[in-house]
Amino acid sequence: AMRQSYWWVVAALATMATMTTGDRPGWYDEETFAVYDSFLRRKLEPYKEHGLGADAVKLAMRLGACKDTCDPNEARWNTHFQIVNGTVYAVGGIQPFWNEHHRKRVKAVYTIFAELVKLQPDLPDVEFVINFHDYNKVLRSQEDTMSWGDSTYCPPFALNESFLESARSGASRSCEAVGGSAGSFKEHEPQFHGHDWQLHYRIYGNHFGNPIIRVNETNPLKIAIFSATSCAFSYDISFPTTFYDFDLLDQEYSELFQTTEALFPWDSKLDVAFFRGSCWFYKSHGRTAAMTMSKVAKDLVDAEWYDEIRTDMLEKDGIPQFGDIHESARYKYLLHLEGHDFWSMRIRSLAHIRSLLLMQQLPCEEFYYGFFKPYTHYLPIKRDLSDLFEAVLWARQNDDVVLNISDSLVNTARRVLNKKSVLQYVHMAIVRYSKLLRYQVKLHPKARPIDPQNRSLQQHLCAFQFRPS
Repeated sequence: AMRQSYWWVVAALATMATMTTGDRPGWYDEETFAVYDSFLRRKLEPYKEHGLGADAVKLAMRLGACKDTCDPNEARWNTHFQIVNGTVYAVGGIQPFWNEHHRKRVKAVYTIFAELVKLQPDLPDVEFVINFHDYNKVLRSQEDTMSWGDSTYCPPFALNESFLESARSGASRSCEAVGGSAGSFKEHEPQFHGHDWQLHYRIYGNHFGNPIIRVNETNPLKIAIFSATSCAFSYDISFPTTFYDFDLLDQEYSELFQTTEALFPWDSKLDVAFFRGSCWFYKSHGRTAAMTMSKVAKDLVDAEWYDEIRTDMLEKDGIPQFGDIHESARYKYLLHLEGHDFWSMRIRSLAHIRSLLLMQQLPCEEFYYGFFKPYTHYLPIKRDLSDLFEAVLWARQNDDVVLNISDSLVNTARRVLNKKSVLQYVHMAIVRYSKLLRYQVKLHPKARPIDPQNRSLQQHLCAFQFRPS
């Protein structure tokens, strides 16, 4: 008991020190440090006082593993990782994959860890669980849902140079009371920060039976998990699980930028809002609204489902994730719309195309979103897209302003969205997370060193029924 108490005190003191100063190796970039520091402070704050006990991993591994209300195979998307004496392990090794997305995500994370060890060998001893699925798993209660949406939102035709200038300086305030959702599909009900009943139904009625975590002074948060995104309705901590073909990341983005710059100069672009995407779960996300608007006003919005669902970029490695996304550069205005779990990873690619990003207001974000500011790098649009037509008409009348915003987005993305930046975030995340653990990490008997070149990661293994122990 005294030994456990000792580790609790040491970890608590280390946590307070890290939250104040952080560990900053010489290879860190100061610009990215500021953004990641702010993000991690917010996401790790719920654990700061009480930390995490030895049962946190077991609790996280069981998320999604319900018996009657969902598929028990969902638990297979969770992987228990350990870092001990500078070596990264996966407990249980590589499990059979659910699909090609699963395989590529695991391979990407293995590659990230392998490159991080080369860059920074002296990693802390730590263990954690990564959720490789799309959706978040540690759900906040409705009352505890965080505010979301751009607090500076302003209807397009209310924008003027004074507002845009103050937005760029970070001093602007909202010129419309839009609530946390910045618009909702429930258009006849008032919306407030953090309260959106349509979201409530989708989140708490369809997230694989994961329990709602009610946190208070007598019931501290005892469970943590890394997922692709962090959402207003969850405690999940964003982690780069969807950076497919990570070893080729810089090359892919560079080629995308150079190709689109050469083929589609600004004056040649069509002044229409453009989107192409999958129809998967089309009844449950906002893309369908864009498709409908495209039928009404094709001269303003060109939004359609993919003509065909290509799978070669998943079945093989080294093929850009969104295929011929460079064709999007024909258009001046590009829509960033949610997928079936309130987010889409395509913003990383769109940010390397010199077009105006029309960004739907969503409750989920990836760890790097803090680099991009409304009206400086993109134009926010309401979640129900009710201001989309207005946004396109405003953009047509303010071409110089739109070009400046597009330039800012591309320049920022090329500077901060790269392999080194991702590695920096991962290092910051695991170092700070390690200081939350109130126990000493011991190597699990089933731990296996990770290897990105493992043959199992090169192909999709057949699935089988999996039930966590």
